[in-house]
Amino acid sequence: MEVVNFEGLGLSFNINNVLININGFKIYWYAVFIVVGIILSIILCKKDDGKYNIRFDDILTLIIFLIPISIISARIYYVIFKLDSYIQNPIEILNIRNGGLAIYGGIIGAIITIIVFCKKKKIKVLDMLDFFAPYLALSQSIGRWGNFFNIEAYGTETNNILRMGIIENGKYIQVHPTFLYESICTFIIFIILYLKRNKREYSGQLTYIYFALYGLSRALIEGFRTDSLMLGGLRVSQIVSIVLSIIFITILIFKKLKKVKIKYFIVGFTIIIIDQLSKFLIIDKTIIVIPNLLKFTYTQNKGAAFGIGKGYIVLLASIIIILGLIIIMVKKRKKITNYIPYVLIISGSIGNLIDRIFRGYVVDFIDVNVFNFPIFNIADISIVIGLAFLLLSACMHLKKI
Repeated sequence: MEVVNFEGLGLSFNINNVLININGFKIYWYAVFIVVGIILSIILCKKDDGKYNIRFDDILTLIIFLIPISIISARIYYVIFKLDSYIQNPIEILNIRNGGLAIYGGIIGAIITIIVFCKKKKIKVLDMLDFFAPYLALSQSIGRWGNFFNIEAYGTETNNILRMGIIENGKYIQVHPTFLYESICTFIIFIILYLKRNKREYSGQLTYIYFALYGLSRALIEGFRTDSLMLGGLRVSQIVSIVLSIIFITILIFKKLKKVKIKYFIVGFTIIIIDQLSKFLIIDKTIIVIPNLLKFTYTQNKGAAFGIGKGYIVLLASIIIILGLIIIMVKKRKKITNYIPYVLIISGSIGNLIDRIFRGYVVDFIDVNVFNFPIFNIADISIVIGLAFLLLSACMHLKKI
């Protein structure tokens, strides 16, 4: 029995990771929450019988294969990135009662199983993925509470209102309850997809929305965690999440803005690549370009580029700005004659957002020795030029009025 406190909320719990123990036969809370998530999802699937021309009987047949294969692949994925820990005691690979399932591994296994099943049953793969997408998010939301009873999947120390007090290595600490963050995020994703499932505009839309939203939320949450699967010095889930969110947000934009020429996206991605490459090359360096006027000086900027605040407040503000501009492009696409300003601002914002997620600060290096001008980077230049274009466009529009 262990005590877990949520002092900011005035809550305290005595928890045990074992629900039932009958003569040594133990049923763990971790397994119970996974099973509850699966059962609830199956019940809701029954209500969608016939949706997208998919019968519930086919869903039940698929689930028979889907559940064990997903659990096995989730475990394999986890073990691969923790191989050093298991190589000394291989039998522990089979012990999943104390956790150790990686969601991305489970998703990979599930997608492969769905593809094979759909090919045999002559069902559209994207329709089947859309059918399952809301319930995958729901199962994740419920399953995360197994981490709570195992006292795992938590983050770094914090003093925010949701802080979770636990004993770690004999010391009392208060940490980010990252299991709770992800449970909330995936439940919100479930609600969005559940409401959208009757109004989807094309096959695959729910799947794309799931990966875009989950990738984005997981990338942010992973930055808090202390138990991330690592590859060198990089967080595996964070890298995968960022890649997935970028890919599927791009797909959603392409689907929505069918008339937007590919050149705009090429421009955007080129700016991001140039920005990130320049920051990588300047690390720990100072280069004199024009004496007493211009030099490149590696600087870690932990200030607020989009308003007051720091850390994850700035990160959230950056994401809101990027998504806001994308929404404007979608809503006003028939009125926008030049997408370049939006592309410049979004690309520059993404460049600095990547820094905040992976480094915890923005790399600035362009140091102009004039009037104590602040040090900036390529992404900042892109944003400023984009804003200047928009301002100029607004002024010209006012003159016509």
